[in-house]
Amino acid sequence: GGQRSPSAGGVTFGYAPPKVLYVEPSEGGVGGGDRLTVFGRDFGRTGAAKSTAFVGPLPCRNTTWVSDREVVCETPRGEDLYVRHLVTVRVEGVVTPTEQRAKYAFVEGSR
Repeated sequence: GGQRSPSAGGVTFGYAPPKVLYVEPSEGGVGGGDRLTVFGRDFGRTGAAKSTAFVGPLPCRNTTWVSDREVVCETPRGEDLYVRHLVTVRVEGVVTPTEQRAKYAFVEGSR
């Protein structure tokens, strides 16, 4: 799974692909705008790593890198009430594999 690139002298270096482990909270208002914390690993060593979190196919707003193991975002306006959507994170163009423990549901009510 990870990315590999050749470097000077023919030596190859690589890094592990990002992975989502779980999210908090697991549900929020269908209107969006709730803070969602995504926990995982290999989200990048610095905030310079461009990250976007997704709830199902919907991109979160204002995804912010916290650490190699955490990003936070504002949830998008939701669709499909009470459906448990898989949460993924795209880091520098690489999308995390899905994780069954990392799901988020939109519920009635909004901010």
